[in-house]
Amino acid sequence: QELFADTALSLTYQGNKTSNLPVALNTNLRQVGVLPDGRRQWSTTNRPDPRFGNIFVSSSVGEQRYDGLVATLTKRYSHGYSVQLSYHLSKTRGTAFVNDFTGFGVFTSPSDPLDVSVDDGPSDFDMRNRFSATAVWQPEFKGLSGAAAAALNGWKVSTRIIASDGFRFNATTGQDTNGDTIFNDRPSGQDYNSFELPAYVTADLRLDRSISLGGRSLELIAEGFNLTNRLNPTNVNRTWGPNAAANASFNTPTAAETARQFQLAVRFSF
Repeated sequence: QELFADTALSLTYQGNKTSNLPVALNTNLRQVGVLPDGRRQWSTTNRPDPRFGNIFVSSSVGEQRYDGLVATLTKRYSHGYSVQLSYHLSKTRGTAFVNDFTGFGVFTSPSDPLDVSVDDGPSDFDMRNRFSATAVWQPEFKGLSGAAAAALNGWKVSTRIIASDGFRFNATTGQDTNGDTIFNDRPSGQDYNSFELPAYVTADLRLDRSISLGGRSLELIAEGFNLTNRLNPTNVNRTWGPNAAANASFNTPTAAETARQFQLAVRFSF
């Protein structure tokens, strides 16, 4: 919808649902009781079929659903500048094991080997809020002439700002708490993906100018990334530990985006 001259607003809804996604269920365990919080406990002794160890059966019982709303305000290029603002509100939810896109869930088992519903929750790729802004400005100082005009006119400044929530992540005890031989058990009382990585915020800037050299061109480029030098973690320690209180190192960053960077470039086209 055009609001003003060269300015438009768009609203877009996107949604999809997938079902019958595969998951591997371990059918050769024996239940021996329940944990203090009510979760089932398993044992590898006296298996239903003692001839074998774990028997994983692929079952198409997984599902995921995505709903997203995108609002975009665009100022098309005119009068020397353009701007685009975008806000994305979304929700992705499903059963945990279908986040294994490499194996399509076949090699991933739920934390309860016979009850996939205990791992229903936000997807690993659930990011509720994301804002981005891009702008391009090509100033033209018409009152200048001679060397001043040659030095200041012809430059183009572009910028990008992104701010978003972090992705969700799952806390685990780091132990095989329920005895099913798989180390994906959560602390008592914690739902799947109930934690969130730190928010992501970055601002980038680019300055460039193209100089015509009689059929050839010389382009000067200066770029800066993560100008505020913000720490943007991409992963954290996800091991809560076996106790009621989390380990001291839980949820502390283990990997992060690159710190502030600058680069200069010259491009010669002929």
